[in-house]
Amino acid sequence: MTWNLRFRLRRRVTGTDEPPADHLHGELAASEPGHAFYYGHGAGVGDLASASHLLFRSDGARLWHGHIGADDGSTVFKGDGSALTGVAAASVAWANVTGKPTTLAGYGITDGVTTGDSRLSDAREWTAATITQAEAEAGSATTRRAWTAQRVRQAIVAWWAGSADKTKLDGIAAGATVGATWGSNLASIPASIDAIDGLTPAADRLAYYTGASTAALATLTPAARALLDDTDAAAMRATLGLGSAATTAASAYATAAQGAKADSALQPVTLATPTGVTLVAADDGWIGSIDVTVSFTADPNIWALAVEYRVDGGAWVALGLVTPASPVARIAPVTAGRSYQARARAQSGPSVSGWATSSALTAPAITRTIHGGSA
Repeated sequence: MTWNLRFRLRRRVTGTDEPPADHLHGELAASEPGHAFYYGHGAGVGDLASASHLLFRSDGARLWHGHIGADDGSTVFKGDGSALTGVAAASVAWANVTGKPTTLAGYGITDGVTTGDSRLSDAREWTAATITQAEAEAGSATTRRAWTAQRVRQAIVAWWAGSADKTKLDGIAAGATVGATWGSNLASIPASIDAIDGLTPAADRLAYYTGASTAALATLTPAARALLDDTDAAAMRATLGLGSAATTAASAYATAAQGAKADSALQPVTLATPTGVTLVAADDGWIGSIDVTVSFTADPNIWALAVEYRVDGGAWVALGLVTPASPVARIAPVTAGRSYQARARAQSGPSVSGWATSSALTAPAITRTIHGGSA
């Protein structure tokens, strides 16, 4: 193809409504029809007055004062790039695009993780062998294997087949009848159940057995129900209003016969300990003796005073009982030179007071008178 360059000055009348336009333009024309490139400058043509313009001609298209458009004005592109109208966007299949980048970096994107990153080392597909049915059913292999849904099911079925729970359920199922009803599926009704079934329920009644195959209804009052709903014996005693006597041993109380005697028996009382015990040596002219005098606080409950004595700190020996009216006892005979001591306590039936003890007294020598003389 050959190109020819020439410049031309001409006046162009564009229409009856527009003034003539003078144009100075250059033309670069090709030797083949339909290819040309123009540059022009001239006076106004419509709203493009006094503007330089380019005219590109190729099969009727043109560039005129910064615009590209068809002769009929259907397609216009403003030369400064601010608008495009009447032109459909081109659609190109991705497969037809050539020279595409092969990495993210080729698109201006920085890779977050590279193929050599250690974090991807365990993300590869596991290629272990699939576990066998025998291994799955045995459930004892320790080597790592890949599992399938089939093998998982086989393992569960094998485990359940040997489970004690399955044995129990199988036993229940063997003796169970689905949808069983009395007198139909269950032809043999136990007599004990039939006896209860033959009763007519009523308010405040409780079913109970009167024999191996007979039953009856007993009255169950609100008071009885109040006792039955108690959770323990303590709660039942509280419902019945029982005190501590209900939990005290029977042996702690008198029998009827004992109670009759107790009505006339002396009751225990508290007695005061005697205030003193005094020893006085006595000489009746033949044998030596010691009189014991008991002092005490007057008390109508005291009916006797018990007196004991001992010699030289030995064991206590009962001397006897004296009355409150005559509280004196005598120790006789006594041996001269030996030490005597006495004690006494008040007594009233089963009740006694504490002991009051005298000071020790040494028995004196005895003077005897024989036929008017002394010995």
